[in-house]
Amino acid sequence: MNTIRKSILLLCCIVCSIIFSSNKLEEGMFPLSDLSKIDFKKAGFTIQQDEIFNPEGISLTNALVRIGGCTGSFISNEGLIITNHHCAFGAVSRVSTVENNYLEHGFMARTREEEIPVGIECKITRSYEDVSSLILKGISEETNGKEREQIITRNSQQLIDEESQRHPDLKIEISEMFIGRTYVLFRYEILKDTRLVYVPPRQVGEFGGETDNWEWPRHTGDFAILRAYSDTNNKAAEYHHTNQPYKPAKFLKINPNGVQENDLVFILGYPGRTYRHQPARFIEYQVDHLLPFVSKWYEFKIQTMMNVSRGKQDEERYLNLAPSIKRLANVKKNYEGKIQGLKRTHLLEFKLQEDYKMKSFAIGNKMGSNFEIVIDKIDSLYKSKNEMFNKEFIFYFLNNDIGYIQTALTILNFQNQPKKDIKSFWHGKKEFLTQLIQSRFSDANQDIEYEFFRELIYKLDKENIMTKSYHKAIDKSEWIRKLYRNNQKDRKKWALLISKNPEKMQYVNSPILEFLKEMLPYMEEINTKKEYIDAQLNIWIPIYTELKYRSHPSNFTPDANSTLRLTYGYIRRYSPNDGETHYPFTSVEGIIQKNNSGNPDYFLPDNLRTFFNQKQLPTILVDKKNGKPIVCMLYNLDTTGGNSGSPIMDKDGNLVGINFDRAYTATINDYAWNENYSRSIGVDIRYVIYIMKYLSGAEHLLQEMGVTI
Repeated sequence: MNTIRKSILLLCCIVCSIIFSSNKLEEGMFPLSDLSKIDFKKAGFTIQQDEIFNPEGISLTNALVRIGGCTGSFISNEGLIITNHHCAFGAVSRVSTVENNYLEHGFMARTREEEIPVGIECKITRSYEDVSSLILKGISEETNGKEREQIITRNSQQLIDEESQRHPDLKIEISEMFIGRTYVLFRYEILKDTRLVYVPPRQVGEFGGETDNWEWPRHTGDFAILRAYSDTNNKAAEYHHTNQPYKPAKFLKINPNGVQENDLVFILGYPGRTYRHQPARFIEYQVDHLLPFVSKWYEFKIQTMMNVSRGKQDEERYLNLAPSIKRLANVKKNYEGKIQGLKRTHLLEFKLQEDYKMKSFAIGNKMGSNFEIVIDKIDSLYKSKNEMFNKEFIFYFLNNDIGYIQTALTILNFQNQPKKDIKSFWHGKKEFLTQLIQSRFSDANQDIEYEFFRELIYKLDKENIMTKSYHKAIDKSEWIRKLYRNNQKDRKKWALLISKNPEKMQYVNSPILEFLKEMLPYMEEINTKKEYIDAQLNIWIPIYTELKYRSHPSNFTPDANSTLRLTYGYIRRYSPNDGETHYPFTSVEGIIQKNNSGNPDYFLPDNLRTFFNQKQLPTILVDKKNGKPIVCMLYNLDTTGGNSGSPIMDKDGNLVGINFDRAYTATINDYAWNENYSRSIGVDIRYVIYIMKYLSGAEHLLQEMGVTI
């Protein structure tokens, strides 16, 4: 490396150290066990720590629920739950029809009898307990990766079984908080009877569509209201609405006055997996391989589904595909933002410097050979992982996105079992195959699946992996079409055998099975390499994490893992680009301006266009800056996936908004947080009230929520 390159790298590392080594109090997703690390008074809270979480009594955490993959909160003593529109999107889509398109036009139940069952499971955290010593019992320094994993799995299951017997009414889960070091047992109350109460029209709840996704300024009314009911074993009661609404131990009070710029706000929620304590080569793997490959593949899937469904002008089919398209588009744009953010912030360079310092720390403190060589070992493993990436993920998507392939591989696996194991193997797979054929391997989407299949075959060809018959074929596209065309014939034959005479499945044959027999050696080679690399990483990553903890003990917060966390910060504007500053609130003025741009994602029907131009509103709902109703807010909290639907609370613990997104620059929160780039976005509670009261006339719901305007 020449002197100029060394100087550039050093400068990048200095800049990154400033950006990513912030000691601001608002940084961090604090587990319940770490709340004592927060100086609540200095931060600006007026409530105490035990008002947020109190294992001996009632606190704000009793009002929190994990709802599907999102967060929600109780807002009445009759089980009302507020969460995001996009968190209820799939459920609303499922209960919508062409005649009653609640997804498009919205829905409001005026009575309990009108509420629609959607069956989204809710989890309420009841208590937690550190069980690390029990989980790691029987593990020593000599235990290899595979044995370690087996012991942890066995000990975890044993403890879950014991706890489930003690608490049959609760769901028991064990979460790894600190890789290879700390394990916490959580006890959850589960509610399965949830019903749709209110969802705004799609032009409100999803205003801006993919154009505005992961962007600021935002003008999206991303909220929905459900109701939880006390579960019962009486199925007739469940379906005839005779259950009683669930009575939460705590529900959030709403502050209709909202908050102002620089006010303290905090969130309780269930953030998904973060990767703050991974090594530099993990970041390199993400930015060079995983993120670009998956985002491009999802783009292809989205375009294929849009082209096929819209090409046939089939509204019902589009309704069925809409949740999948939305989910894929959300991930695709998130990944693209991460690529930009990781490159823009030079996080890889910072991580490389951090790893170098950690290695020097281990050597200087004579911590032992494992700590001194751990980074070199991980670097070597990721080099091998990078080399096999494309092949690994092509096979992964071939198996996971193509129902025909997934079914055929399971059958092939069945046929390869020793005769003495066939009955037991089939017993475990019969239900899985039956469901697979009925759901994913159906007539409805075979044209879409075929397009996926063809594209993945071309990708395998580029990796020099394909059968002899393919290479001999003059017309490759026709060869692929002929291979896939038997799917309907095979499906019907296999479905019949599974239901009537499953043992005969070991004798079936098909071109797709012959194709996969030729592919199996490649698949097995990749899988063997992957298993070895993953097993080795399972040994070395805990050592790396321990080294990082010892070298950074004062500011080490465990990565998020879908367990209940607190993050706090302030309503803050920001400057994502040179000469560009964003005010932390938006108003309906922006909705009108965007609607006039002609972008279809900003389309408003006549009734909404008229509604947003109305005057004479209570001053409590309007922005003092422009006199227009406030829509969304911006803040520097540390959030990630899973925080969707989390309640945004003020210093007193009152509800002032619902978190739903991050700014584009904050997609890097999974890997790092910093004051300059990390901004999260929520719908202001004042906009929720505005829409419910003046657009929908939901006075009965506002009254139940304790809101009087």
